[in-house]
Amino acid sequence: MSLHDRLIAHGRWYFTITVASAGICAWVPFVHASSRLNDPGLRRHAVVYGAGALVLLGLTGVTPTDANGDPEGAIGGILSTVMALLAIAMVVLACVQLRSPRRAVYPTPSPYAAPPGVIDPAVGSALAARNRREESRRLVASDPSLARELMIGRPDYKRTYHDGGLVDLNNAARATLASFLGISDETAGRIVAQRELLPRGFSSIEEAIVFSDVMGADADILRDRGVLLPR
Repeated sequence: MSLHDRLIAHGRWYFTITVASAGICAWVPFVHASSRLNDPGLRRHAVVYGAGALVLLGLTGVTPTDANGDPEGAIGGILSTVMALLAIAMVVLACVQLRSPRRAVYPTPSPYAAPPGVIDPAVGSALAARNRREESRRLVASDPSLARELMIGRPDYKRTYHDGGLVDLNNAARATLASFLGISDETAGRIVAQRELLPRGFSSIEEAIVFSDVMGADADILRDRGVLLPR
C-alpha cells in the first residue's frame, strides 16, 4: 500500500491537510466528517474554522511587506505575530477535535481479520466483531455524544456505523433487548423495569446483571454485547 493509500485509508489526511495549510484548510476534514456522520456539531466546527481561514487570508492581504515579502514596520510585525498565533491555535485545536470523528469515519481495521485460508471465516468474523465492540466501547467512554450520534448500541435504528453487535441496556426497548441479544422476553423485561427505577440508568454492566437478577448464559451475553449510554 502506497503512502497516499495509507493516508486515505486511515484518515491521516485530516491532520496532514490541517498542518500543511497552517490551519487555512482545517475546515475541510470537518466538512468531510460531517457529511459521513451527519453530525451538526461537526458542521458548526467547519463553519468556525472556515471563518478562521478567512481571517487569516484577510490578515495576509493587509499586512505590509517589503520587497522580499517580509513583514514591514511595527504594524507588519504585529499582524504577522497575530497570524502566527491564530494559525497555531487553529492547527492544535483542529487536530484535537478531529481525533474522535476520524476514528468514527475511518475505524481501525480489525487485527483479527485473517486472510482466507489462514483461519476459519466464521471464527475470523466473530473475532472481528468482538474487536469492533471493544473499539465502540472505547468511543462511548471517550465521546458519548458522538457515540449517540452514531447510534451505537441501537440495532433497531437505521445506521451506517457498525459497532460489532452492541445493544444499549439503558435505552433500547424491551423487544430490541430480547431480539438482538437473544435473551428471553422475561429477562429483557426485568432489565427495562430495573433501569426505570434509576434516574440515570445503570452505571455498569455488572449493576445491570445484579439488579435485574440475570444469571448464567444471559449474564455472559450482557457482558459481551451490552453497552451503556447516558439516558
